[in-house]
Amino acid sequence: MVERAREGTDSAAKLVVGIDAEWGHENPASAEESFDQTSLSSIRPYLSLWQVAVTLHDVLLVDFDRLFCRGESGEELAQQALDFVEALLGAESTVLVGFSVHEDLKRLRAMLGSAAVARPNLAVVDAQCVLAAFVPETALEHTGDPYGISLARWTRMLLGADMDKTYQCSDWSSRPLSAKQERYAALDAVAPLRLLQRVMDIGDSVELEKWAMQVPLAPLNGSSA
Repeated sequence: MVERAREGTDSAAKLVVGIDAEWGHENPASAEESFDQTSLSSIRPYLSLWQVAVTLHDVLLVDFDRLFCRGESGEELAQQALDFVEALLGAESTVLVGFSVHEDLKRLRAMLGSAAVARPNLAVVDAQCVLAAFVPETALEHTGDPYGISLARWTRMLLGADMDKTYQCSDWSSRPLSAKQERYAALDAVAPLRLLQRVMDIGDSVELEKWAMQVPLAPLNGSSA
């Protein structure tokens, strides 16, 4: 997928993907005992699961917690997974779509540190803002505040589907993940794409990108936090 994004730089069309992340507990003791703080595993307290919706029906789940729990034998795979995240963020011909994604991207900036400098500003389409602009009447009828509507509520209003948010606050550091947790995580990444498809042609990446906001990824003040 990343190769496709890189190869698409000569074309106006770009690869549109949905993104989301689930975060584990801060500073788990097992991570401190198993890895040196300077190793790749130092990112484990932050990112537990990275979700990438490559189509309206297909979602990749990159399970960092499970990779790191495999010890040193899994560190190479963890590096490959981290490289995948960095490459996806750095691909100029990729349009990233999320829902209220600023906090996730702030944490990613801290996690990636100097690796993010290669593309200091990331263009991200926040579905929450686009939906509020396209269907303000619908939004106002329900809450009076278009920006106060949750992903689950937008999904119910526009798609007629219910998202089970039971697992939103579940322990994302615990493994194995249940099938219901994986389904929840996948829906969080694909739902913004499906919602935008209802109000615009997301296949027209040029038009979609007009809604992108520049989110800083470079560490602030030369730090990695």
